[in-house]
Amino acid sequence: MLGKYPGLPDEPFWNWERIIAASLATIYVVAALIVEGPGTAGEVAFSSFFPLACIWYPDAIAHYSGLGLISSSIPVTKPTSEKVARIVGWGLLLVPAIWLSLVAVELRGKK
Repeated sequence: MLGKYPGLPDEPFWNWERIIAASLATIYVVAALIVEGPGTAGEVAFSSFFPLACIWYPDAIAHYSGLGLISSSIPVTKPTSEKVARIVGWGLLLVPAIWLSLVAVELRGKK
């Protein structure tokens, strides 16, 4: 949706969902940099691009059709809903946090 200024959206660019998602991705990258080094931090940053795109731009991701995202041999033939794109983005972005929580609980149980 265009606002009263051509080319600018009605809603503000930085909403709470974008701030939280960007903060979480930044925490992942900084933690990887501290624990593993710059190589792993780069991999973590690269792997957070798609979840962030799903959260920040669910309308563009939802209406995408063409070559598949994972494999070009599996085409995307129909658009999906914006809610599904956003949920997939949050799911992928939260996987490391959930995994680390489970590992922490397991390590605490072994003591």
